[in-house]
Amino acid sequence: MSKKFWKRLAVIVAILMIVALAVFANAFIGNPVSKMLAQNTAEEILKTKYKNKDYQIDDVVYSFKDGYYHARISSPSSIDSKFNLSINMFGKLEYDDYASITDGYNTADRLNNEYRKLTDPILEKIMLKYKGDLYYGTLEIRTKNSIDYESEDDDTPEYVMVQESLEIDKLYDVRELGKSVGHIIIYIETDDISPKNAANILKYAREEFDEAGAPFRAIDLTLRYSKTETGSVPKGELNIINFNYDDIYKDDLVEKVKKADREAKEYYAKLDKEKLEQEKEADEK
Repeated sequence: MSKKFWKRLAVIVAILMIVALAVFANAFIGNPVSKMLAQNTAEEILKTKYKNKDYQIDDVVYSFKDGYYHARISSPSSIDSKFNLSINMFGKLEYDDYASITDGYNTADRLNNEYRKLTDPILEKIMLKYKGDLYYGTLEIRTKNSIDYESEDDDTPEYVMVQESLEIDKLYDVRELGKSVGHIIIYIETDDISPKNAANILKYAREEFDEAGAPFRAIDLTLRYSKTETGSVPKGELNIINFNYDDIYKDDLVEKVKKADREAKEYYAKLDKEKLEQEKEADEK
C-alpha cells in the first residue's frame, strides 16, 4: 500500500479519536455550545413565565448523571425562593421544579438545615463517649400526600408537621420546632445491648441536649454489637423508635425501653412479612 493511503488512514483515525474524545467529554462535562443554549433558555423563561419576579440565574451547571444543564435560580429578596430549570443539550426545558417553593419544600429544607446546625455539635460530643458513625437530628416535616400514604404502614409519627402548612420566608424559632417535631436518631456499637444500658444512654443524651438548650420531641436509639476480632458482628440488637422525650426521666424508664424494643421488633417483623408477600405476588405474576 502507498504512503498516501497510510497518511489518509492516519488522518481518519485521528479524526475518529478526536470525535470519540469529544463525545466522551460531552457526556461527562458538557460543552460550551449547549451551556450557552441552556443559559439563553433560562433567561427567556425568566422573562416570560416569571416576568413579575426578581429571579436571577446564579449559574448553569452540567450534570453527567442525567445529561441535563441545570440553571440555578434564586431571588435576592426571598430566602426560600430558589429552584432549578433542567434543560437538555439542545436548549429545551425538560423540568421546572418551581413547585419546591410553593409546596413548602425549600422552607422545610432551610429549617432542617438550621436544626442540624443546632444538633450536630451536641451529637458529636455524645458520640465521643460512644462508638458509632450514624447520628443526626431532623425535623419531622412531611408532605400531606406522604403522610396519608405512610400512615397506612404506621410509619408516620403522630407529631409530624405538614410541609404545605409552612409559610415561605417565615423566620421560625427552630428550637420551638425542635420541641414539637424534632427527631434524634442515634446508632451505637457496643458490647452491652441491654435495656439498662439503653436507658443510661437516653438519660445522658437528654442531659446534653437540655444543657445546650436544644429541644427534641422524640429519639430513635439502636444498639448493635461491636465487631469481633474476626470482623463478624454477633446477632441481636436493641431498637427504640420515636421514644418520647418526656418519658426519658420516668422512674420506669428501663421497663419503657423494654416495651419500646419489643414494639420495634414487632413492627420490623411486620414489614419483613409484607415485603415477602409482595415479592411472592410479583413472582407469581
